[in-house]
Amino acid sequence: MGEFCSMKILCETEHGKIYTCSGCDGKIVFVFKNITQSMEKEYFHKFETNISALQFEQYFHDFPNEKQIHIRTEWNTLFYSFTIKEISEVKSLFQQANFKIKLFERYALFLN
Repeated sequence: MGEFCSMKILCETEHGKIYTCSGCDGKIVFVFKNITQSMEKEYFHKFETNISALQFEQYFHDFPNEKQIHIRTEWNTLFYSFTIKEISEVKSLFQQANFKIKLFERYALFLN
């Protein structure tokens, strides 16, 4: 973060958080364990939609020997891998953050 950055935490769990950074062009930052990814709002919404649509319980049921689910990022050769516990937490983080972002946007429209 830059010298004049202001972090606004949207949500936080035991292993992660999602926040906005005012000094970083308003990007949304996803932090989970050893992952830190800054993303444009458009990519955040795409990633959140993908995470929300995952039927990870079914995935682990269909592939009982798999220990992690792999999720493609905006870079085709980079995947995140999460255990069932981790993907539950990540899904919750993104849903909470998305709710707050939409709420802030509606509030801003109301003020203008």
